[in-house]
Amino acid sequence: MAEVLITLGIIGVVAAIIIPSIIQSYDKSQTITKLKKAYSVLGQVVTKSFADNGPVNFVAGETVNGADVEQFFQTYWLPYFNGAVVSQDRIYPYGNVTPYKYVDNSVVSTGVYTSFGEGRVYLTTPDGISYLIIFIDWKDVTDENGNTTSILTYNSMQKVYVDINGTKRPNRLGKDVFIFLIDFNSNVVRSWSYDSLAFAENNCKTKGESCSTKIITDGWQIKYDYPW
Repeated sequence: MAEVLITLGIIGVVAAIIIPSIIQSYDKSQTITKLKKAYSVLGQVVTKSFADNGPVNFVAGETVNGADVEQFFQTYWLPYFNGAVVSQDRIYPYGNVTPYKYVDNSVVSTGVYTSFGEGRVYLTTPDGISYLIIFIDWKDVTDENGNTTSILTYNSMQKVYVDINGTKRPNRLGKDVFIFLIDFNSNVVRSWSYDSLAFAENNCKTKGESCSTKIITDGWQIKYDYPW
């Protein structure tokens, strides 16, 4: 009897060591699979859209409004997502909160909802992956009286937050939320901070914004540990 109990104890210890590693390996594998799919979808969107509509020919700094944003989305984006459901204007898919968080648990200052007037659209594809598209730059303009206001301006390089499991938790950068850049003038999809690998390496550890770059440069592998 004692030998059986000892054996069971050993099995329990080994299982406690091995099972978390197996679960983490599976989670990483699933993350890579979904992230590759989202990356492929974005690539198809920009390629097909570019072929049909040509470069957008943005005028840098030109002011736009919500109607311009909606028209651009309807032309360059929506037709190239299969079965996408677009969140209604000012409806908060995650509840009335800003859900995305950095590695250090601080909140990402990005409204996760659809608002053409703010240059952002949130949509979900049938596979459960969500995309928050940031179309426009906010630019502060100061008038002759010293009053500062923020206006929307065109930007050909558009930021996309990809949440590989939609509204499900944890909604953390580098864990299930990753950032890509879409350039409709040069017809490319890039990972955030693609142009500075040293920065991406550090940022992925401290903030999580550049983890898409690190994953891709590491050969589509997750070689960093999740700190949460």
